[in-house]
Amino acid sequence: MKKIVVTGNIGSGKSTILTVFKYHHIPIFDSDKYIQEIYKNDKAFKEQLYAINSEFIIDNQISKQKIIDYLHKNPDFINILENLLYPILATKRQEFIHNKQT
Repeated sequence: MKKIVVTGNIGSGKSTILTVFKYHHIPIFDSDKYIQEIYKNDKAFKEQLYAINSEFIIDNQISKQKIIDYLHKNPDFINILENLLYPILATKRQEFIHNKQT
């Protein structure tokens, strides 16, 4: 099976091409979707964020807005956030690639 990576800046058409792939029943790994899943369901990720700043968690949920606000004041935090997210995302991507049903 061939694998295609779609990447690009905001507004470059990534979502549009993914919609076309979905229409044609082509399996896709949508990083944005998986990031949302990590934010919603990954307890270890949430605990790591809480350890960094307890204000990131509101009503036992990760507050993306609090993280965005923090990033505006602390732009270097993006490196920490990426170092937390990207290994989880890489694991999910490998699971997707090796899933025989895709």
